[in-house]
Amino acid sequence: MNQIIPDEALLDQFEAYHSGRMNTEDQNRFANRLATEPGFNESYHGFLTSREAIEIKISDDLKAKMKKWQKQSLPGGLSEAGRIRRLPWSAWAAAAALLFLLTFGFIQYRSVQSYPLDAIDEYQPVQALTLRNGDQDSGLNGIIRDYTSEAATLDQTISALLKIRPETPGNEYQKAQSYLAKLYLRQGLCADAAAAYLRSGELEGARDEAEIGAVLCLIREGHTREEINGALKPILDHPNHSYALAAREIDQKINGFWWRLFK
Repeated sequence: MNQIIPDEALLDQFEAYHSGRMNTEDQNRFANRLATEPGFNESYHGFLTSREAIEIKISDDLKAKMKKWQKQSLPGGLSEAGRIRRLPWSAWAAAAALLFLLTFGFIQYRSVQSYPLDAIDEYQPVQALTLRNGDQDSGLNGIIRDYTSEAATLDQTISALLKIRPETPGNEYQKAQSYLAKLYLRQGLCADAAAAYLRSGELEGARDEAEIGAVLCLIREGHTREEINGALKPILDHPNHSYALAAREIDQKINGFWWRLFK
């Protein structure tokens, strides 16, 4: 009997069955596989064991602990005499599957924890403006260039952007507010970010940017999946939205197995 090594899609199925989120037809199909496919059944029960292990063992020093745990606790580890035990393939497969889930689980745990800032960087990047009409010496461009080149700190950049007044020509004020919103978002200052997005309203695409910004703020503040899903819905309902693809990617991430497990 060969245990099935689960991939992420299979883990989602296992979690959906375990949590009772499958519809009746899929649940019956899954239960039939458990009853008729020994390898599938063994993988599912390995998942249940691993799920508990992941929840217990995930921590900042898990990598170091896992090396010791693998050596001393897993079937196939060193015997008292220092010799490798001879084990049947099924025992090695079970050990490999459990180790895979714990190792992959640690990687995914790190990914989930870093996702709020990673998503902000990906979907609301702070970068120099596109240079048009010889506008290289724009005060706003200089501020952002200094920030992205690390010649200026975050606080210095915010202070410089705040000095750009509404009467400044060329939509410089609105553009400055758009950048302020992104910088506030990085600090987790969601109320300030929302107000800045609102002040950037005359720019093309400002509404779309504010809507994805609201989603990212909820993720940044650690809100529930239900709340994030509610903010995503207006974007997902409009295929032509500037951030429709980003919204679908975020939706897939926060409703996946690892987000449910670690959030």
